[in-house]
Amino acid sequence: MLTPLSAAKGIIWPALPNSTNSLLLAILYQLEQSQWSSLDTLENRQMVQLTALLAHSYQSVPFYKNRLEILTTVTNRLLNYGDLSQIPVLSRQELQNHTQELISTDIPQDHLPTAQNTTSGSTGKPVTFQTTKINGLFFRAFNLRSHLWHQHNLKAKVAAIKVPRSRWKRPGKFTVGVGKKAAIRWADCFASGAMVEFDSGRTITEQLAWLEQENPEHLLTYPSNLLALAKQALADNISLPNLKNLSTFGEVLTPGVRHACREAWGVEIVDIYSCQEMGVLALQCPQNEHYHVQAESVIVEVLDDQNRPCQPGQIGRVVLTDLHNYAMPLIRYEIGDYAEVGEHCSCKRTLPVLKQVLGRTRNMLILPSGEKLWPSFILSNWAKVAPINQLQVIQHTVAEIEVKIVLAKSITSDVEESLHEVITSDLGGHFKVQLTYVDEIPRAKSGKYEDFVSNVLG
Repeated sequence: MLTPLSAAKGIIWPALPNSTNSLLLAILYQLEQSQWSSLDTLENRQMVQLTALLAHSYQSVPFYKNRLEILTTVTNRLLNYGDLSQIPVLSRQELQNHTQELISTDIPQDHLPTAQNTTSGSTGKPVTFQTTKINGLFFRAFNLRSHLWHQHNLKAKVAAIKVPRSRWKRPGKFTVGVGKKAAIRWADCFASGAMVEFDSGRTITEQLAWLEQENPEHLLTYPSNLLALAKQALADNISLPNLKNLSTFGEVLTPGVRHACREAWGVEIVDIYSCQEMGVLALQCPQNEHYHVQAESVIVEVLDDQNRPCQPGQIGRVVLTDLHNYAMPLIRYEIGDYAEVGEHCSCKRTLPVLKQVLGRTRNMLILPSGEKLWPSFILSNWAKVAPINQLQVIQHTVAEIEVKIVLAKSITSDVEESLHEVITSDLGGHFKVQLTYVDEIPRAKSGKYEDFVSNVLG
């Protein structure tokens, strides 16, 4: 049984938490109940909160004054998903063009302070948005929910390899962990172990050396970085004897990454689906590899090309409504992701299921015919033909593909020809393929890495 941290001197159990932890524990208490609620109860609670949000948005957010007018005709009943579907989808372009008009002129005092952030712009279109302290509380609560779902040891040491809060002052110097600084605590409300951090911009060799020295129980990093670590650990026979948990975020997690980590360390991955604009969207199920939408905080719609809700097994565009952002309400915001709707979960939680998250619109391959498809071939075993450490496929036009490749060692012209043939064949023979050899493929400023990018509009 976990005992919360107590803020009262001499009182250990039952604990008397401080004000912030008390709020988080109050949220967790409600989340523990709501995850088992009936579908009708879950929808009812969402609609109560949505009604309050839309009333606030209609009254105090200039952008929504006309956009929500249709809902003023709804009287004497709760809203429903059909009512929500009548509100126009908010595009990324509209968010960019109407940033100031989307900010509330009457933010409730107990939601303050606000914070302004800008997305990483990995889609080429960064947006600026505002959140409140309430959003921060829910973000922390859902992170804690993930740890509790997966029964993580909160007292364990966690190693985080990501873009650091601040770059190393001397980039050329190898720095381990947090040095002499105070250790970062990584779990709210309860006694937790330390978190040590390392720059994901350092080489995989340096990262593995650091991990060997730290020997953490829990590792947190981006899926693509984790894949590179697992492959190198296998090649160099590097074991991390204390490693029990892996967590990923920020990128699409593919089955290949899970397989590589099982092979390298015999450890499973827990993934989190999130976005900068709204925080945690869905958590991996404790019993399955699919995701549960965090319906207590966000409404996630998955829509087809005719804006109809997708059914289980169908893939569609992700449209989000943040139920708690009273500073800059994002109502039916099309984030640019695609996802597949899942069936009801065997774990008996009633929270909606996303079977898989497929990534951004710019991760779709566009054929010369105009047809779109997901480039799953990129994760195929091209490395069997050539010693590939990393690659990135870029679609420049409907007829031209560039494949950037980082090689472990030089290859002969015969091997290059074979590689070119395999890649061209995997692409269905539709494209002119150019191979470009580079020393490295840099990440975006956010730390994210995409192995396929389309620069074709469509």
